[in-house]
Amino acid sequence: ERERERETEREREMSEYDKICERVQEIVKDVCYRAGKKIMEYSGKTTIEKTKSSDVDLATKVDVECEELIREAVRNAFPNHSFLGEEGVAPGSQASIDALEKVVDDEWLWIVDPIDGTTNFVAGLFLSTVSVAVSHKGVMHTAGIFHPHLDCLYFGSVYPSPNAVCISGGVTTPLRVDTAAELKEANIAYGTKQGSSPHFAPTYRACEQLAATSRSLRNLGSAALHMALVSKGSLTCYFQLDIHSWDISAGALLIQLGGGRVTDTYGNPYTLRTRNVVASNGLVHDALLAQLRAGNALDIDNS
Repeated sequence: ERERERETEREREMSEYDKICERVQEIVKDVCYRAGKKIMEYSGKTTIEKTKSSDVDLATKVDVECEELIREAVRNAFPNHSFLGEEGVAPGSQASIDALEKVVDDEWLWIVDPIDGTTNFVAGLFLSTVSVAVSHKGVMHTAGIFHPHLDCLYFGSVYPSPNAVCISGGVTTPLRVDTAAELKEANIAYGTKQGSSPHFAPTYRACEQLAATSRSLRNLGSAALHMALVSKGSLTCYFQLDIHSWDISAGALLIQLGGGRVTDTYGNPYTLRTRNVVASNGLVHDALLAQLRAGNALDIDNS
């Protein structure tokens, strides 16, 4: 009798988990589309509301509105879930590290960049995305990156089984990373913080190494877009130093579910705390890490 009661309780718990997972997936998709609609409406038509960590770190009222839209949807559906959004955190690396540390191990955590690529958004360049990630007990669970200008939603989840797709124009296709087996066949994306020598100096040392060994180098100005394109196979790999969790957490899951590999610059597996990120199709990963080592580009330079 006692065993039957325990089994019934396990079934009840599993049923509740199933319901949460399904609702999480619904909300991720919904808020990506709704925030993306705002990006489309205001792209190239809005003004800079403020600068954050530097004169080139921009924020607009639309960033704030998109984040509040997402925060409200999460709060209404899951009042007990934790929420980490870019616009709610003070500027700078240490502030983002501290903010993540407070919530990183919570049961359910939503990690949001309402507009990744704000500079592109202000300039009217069609290279901005909405990035929404959800972790469960410190491990990535569900992710959505929406590129509204192309109507592409990159979506993935570990529930009910690991799977990632691109949804565009009503057509759903599986995400699969690139098949390039050597760096000379690789299209490599990178990112860096403008106006910050500790960041761009090592990045450009790495680029100097890679310019001679890869097919191409690209910087589209959106970490989330870079990672989405790696998950789709349009880019082979991507790296960036000192990048925030809301920029890369969704993309990290999509790449892994698409068959790729995500680590830090030393080759340690990705976690939510990773800040120096290397993402690839897996086949060229070790070669890319070697080039970063050769360029002394494993971390930002000490000031």
